[in-house]
Amino acid sequence: MASRTSNEIKETLKLAKIEESDLKSFSQTLYFSKEFSSSEYSLVELPPDVVLALKNQDEVCIRGRKDDNAILCTKSNTYTVKEAEVSNSMLLSDNLTFPDGFNNSKDVNYVSLNSLNFNYYELKKTVANKRRIEQILKDNPYIGKSSEKNMTKYTTEDLKKEIQASEREILKGLEDIKACEIEGYWRLINIDYIKTILDAIINFKEENSWEIDEIDFNECSSVLGEIYPSTIIEHIIKSYLKREDETNRYTLRSEEFVKFIAIYLLTNAAEFNLKEFLTVWKQLLPEGIADMAKASLLNGIALVRDQGIPSICYFPISKLPEKVDERFSALFQMKEKWKFDEILPYIRDLDDDESKLISILNKYTRSSQVDGVKMYSHKHI
Repeated sequence: MASRTSNEIKETLKLAKIEESDLKSFSQTLYFSKEFSSSEYSLVELPPDVVLALKNQDEVCIRGRKDDNAILCTKSNTYTVKEAEVSNSMLLSDNLTFPDGFNNSKDVNYVSLNSLNFNYYELKKTVANKRRIEQILKDNPYIGKSSEKNMTKYTTEDLKKEIQASEREILKGLEDIKACEIEGYWRLINIDYIKTILDAIINFKEENSWEIDEIDFNECSSVLGEIYPSTIIEHIIKSYLKREDETNRYTLRSEEFVKFIAIYLLTNAAEFNLKEFLTVWKQLLPEGIADMAKASLLNGIALVRDQGIPSICYFPISKLPEKVDERFSALFQMKEKWKFDEILPYIRDLDDDESKLISILNKYTRSSQVDGVKMYSHKHI
């Protein structure tokens, strides 16, 4: 290995007209190693929380299918992985000494260079795409023990191989779609099956003359558990009812229940006359919460068309494309003009920051005032 001595370094400093006293006495000289390569190593710039995860030996991995863009996940966050180029050369060494390791000797440290790079990978925190969870689970909903043969099922670990999201975000996504863990597998429950059990809970409440906020969890689970699986009963009670205090008394989650009944009706028909739908919807609700049955409660769930005779149809966000431009095209094919509170639920999953959602709206839509109300229509880009 040909390398510079201390005397040679001093001669070089003189030629460069640099005073030796202006420098640290500790010198390092660079040379290319025999294993030098420009393609063997890839560089990644890591955010502080990813560095911490690696130091703590927590999970850090790339998730997704073969045709997905690369997404890096920790236990809590999700990051896009994109290649970036730099104009300067980046030299990779495994024995460079940093200033805090300098000593006062005039020795020379010989630094081997193993790689030369002009690009690296950037990690940017992103909103996890959790829609695939529902797409995967909806094909095999739970409809009772008798129909469980030959069902494709997914554990949490199975979903982590498919979903480009952190474990925390996957579990939150499962909670949001009211998935139930049955014998270690995550399942969506068939909507008719849920309706049957909710009807049984409401009827049991009526038989016991309980108020809407006095449903006894233990008694309800015990009695109905003789007819339906106890895991399902408890899951549905906790999804559509909430605990009032330290007792086992539960009250109906009124808004969740009212929305469920609307979805149950809407999924059984292509389109409803709006007036007739509101009438039937109210009739199916328990006394005391029927007045909550308003079309505005279904923003992001159903689409109301005002032209001609007003109508309503089931239109969840899961029916929309994932790509932003395609999503806006689909929205404006369904309806020419949207109010802010109508369109917001259909783009809320694009970013956690509402100000950024406004920027997305401004990019893909144009706004106008219609009878004093701000409306959004399609902007052709």
